[in-house]
Amino acid sequence: MKKTLCLLISLFVSFLTFSQINIQQARQQSLGSSVTVKGIVTNGSELGVIRFLQDTTAGIAVYDAALSALNRGDSVSITGILTDYNGLLEINSVSNWSVLSSGLPVPDAKTVSLPAGFNNNYEAQLLKLNAVHFTNNGTFSTSSTNYTISDGTNTAAVRIIGSTNIGGTAIPSGNINLIGLLGEYNGTFQLQPRDLSDFETSGPKVVTALTQSNISTTGFTVSFETQDSGTTHFRYGLTPAFGSSLSNPTMSTTHSMALGSMSPATIFYVQGFSIDVNGDTSFTETAPMMTASLSSGNIKVYFNKPVDQSVNNGTPATFLYHTFDDTLIAYINRAKQSIDLAIYNLDNAHFIVTALNDAFNRGVNIRVIANNGVNASAYNALNIGSGKKKKSPSGTAPSGGNYGEMHNKLMIIDANATNPNIPIVITGSTNFTDAQLMTDANNMIIFQDQSLARACELEFAELWSGKFGPEKIDNTPHQFLIGDKQVELYFAPSDGPEDKIIKTINSADYDLYLAMFAWTRYGLAYDIKDRINQDAVFGGAILNDTSTTGLPYQIVAPYMPGTLFLYSKSGILHHKYLIVDANDTSSDPLVLTGSYNWSNNAKSRNDENFVIVHDASIANQYYQEWAQRFRDEGGNIFVGNKPLISSSGYLSLFPNPASTTIHIKYSGSPEGNGLIRIMDAFGRTLMQKPMERYQDLDVNNIPAGFYILQYDNQGHLESIPFIKQ
Repeated sequence: MKKTLCLLISLFVSFLTFSQINIQQARQQSLGSSVTVKGIVTNGSELGVIRFLQDTTAGIAVYDAALSALNRGDSVSITGILTDYNGLLEINSVSNWSVLSSGLPVPDAKTVSLPAGFNNNYEAQLLKLNAVHFTNNGTFSTSSTNYTISDGTNTAAVRIIGSTNIGGTAIPSGNINLIGLLGEYNGTFQLQPRDLSDFETSGPKVVTALTQSNISTTGFTVSFETQDSGTTHFRYGLTPAFGSSLSNPTMSTTHSMALGSMSPATIFYVQGFSIDVNGDTSFTETAPMMTASLSSGNIKVYFNKPVDQSVNNGTPATFLYHTFDDTLIAYINRAKQSIDLAIYNLDNAHFIVTALNDAFNRGVNIRVIANNGVNASAYNALNIGSGKKKKSPSGTAPSGGNYGEMHNKLMIIDANATNPNIPIVITGSTNFTDAQLMTDANNMIIFQDQSLARACELEFAELWSGKFGPEKIDNTPHQFLIGDKQVELYFAPSDGPEDKIIKTINSADYDLYLAMFAWTRYGLAYDIKDRINQDAVFGGAILNDTSTTGLPYQIVAPYMPGTLFLYSKSGILHHKYLIVDANDTSSDPLVLTGSYNWSNNAKSRNDENFVIVHDASIANQYYQEWAQRFRDEGGNIFVGNKPLISSSGYLSLFPNPASTTIHIKYSGSPEGNGLIRIMDAFGRTLMQKPMERYQDLDVNNIPAGFYILQYDNQGHLESIPFIKQ
């Protein structure tokens, strides 16, 4: 018996020795092979589902949702199939795995150099690059994004995964030591840091980008935060060479100071830094910031389709029937010194090209940048002087990225006039063509403000110098005080546009309204869905898509039935606007509008612009436009005030009035045997059902009239009146 047992043990050990190989041997097997490897896990959930394993010979990626509980320092044995995922060798279809032990030290990162360290020999291993710097500035995106690092001679890709704690923090300025796992995607190796601890910097470590507040004509306040305590220092000036400075010796992790004695409508370059107790220093990026102007600050909004003025809160929205062209020409005719126009397309059906030529003939300096595919006849008809018009490039950019479309809709008039009440900025969704001006649903927003005009000139100058799409950098001010209104300005792809949209969505306390020509970024649909889960009412959206197969539609439409429509009227719906909290004036109502569609190309390749205007009146004017488009498609506009608030949460319903179905939302979990019921004006119960957090009630067979929706939570009552049409 003992001999038999010894033989079985010997055979079992021999089987394990035969079947389990080291990671380097596994990497040499053919795709489709079943392999069993043992290694130390070098990352956790911060990179999502994927896990990287490493032993003394090599590293390998493993992708299987079953392994989502694995943590750094777990010693594991895994059996699965070798697969190529866009160049990255992975083990997936895991058939067997076990944790042998936990809490072990993660292998030390191997120090490599560029470009030698970025190859298959190091794929899936933990690497360290010394003395490298990011070529980007600003903040890291909260969605997964690639960045470029350099050692001064060579460059490489770094991918910041959205699920890490890196997103939203300041991109380090200056040299750092960077640790990460080496991945590969379609032939490009990319280092993936796991969290902020993979950024080795001296000093207190800056964790937020510079922010600007309290803007006036003579100064503003700047702030940043550090991970550890340090002193506070700012240097600033009219150029990146600075010239002035302020300091505070108090040790703190929050750093804020007011900068003053500045001129109106002037760009100042600002950098913050902090010094810790050891004398080590951490720097922020250098950021351009703008003082307020002495301009009137007037903001005018125009729409070329009828609006619903019944929902206005004091300022009726302006509908220009077939006079968008006259408005543009009137502003062109007022120009005294300069017009800089960045436009996707234009024609001369309504004599806009003629107006530009006439302005040139009376001495106005005209420059036009158009998309590569601009209407050839109109472009050739521009007689504005030699070298004063350009088309955007196409194909591959010098950096290796691909150019997209020059999709801006931006006209800047007399930015540097001595009279601050002359400069004008015109933007919105409208191209200067016959269909866009007359037929397609569009908006224009016009600012009389010198500070905004001068900031837009910086972007125009960058394009004029030949830098488009992936070649641009974030080099314009973003925060403005125009009149008494806070306004934000962003350009794509350099300024992290999607992060700004996500932030805008997440700012909603009450409602969200959307009109969008193109929407392919499905992550934004999940952001809207998440915000609804956190108690914002999704007022609805109108999309220009011709089908319901798009993923954003599939995400939002079933979740909030009856609030998302496809445009069906004449022309196309060409708007690109988002309205937040239009019906809650206490909650920072705002509108985001410009040339930016919610698309992949807009995020990463196209030249785009948009503004965010924080103002109840402006938001309401866009809401009037949205309400008419929504009604035209058969939507019902919400009426009344914010849903009733109780100690247990919100009860809300929409649409109101209703015709066939009411959609009910209760923020918070219904307790016990809670009931939802519909009662008539005399208190008689017509319908009663168990309460759910989200549910639909069919009211198609209820006569038209006034009703009460009541939630009875074991004697605690919440009620909302509604109208059945």
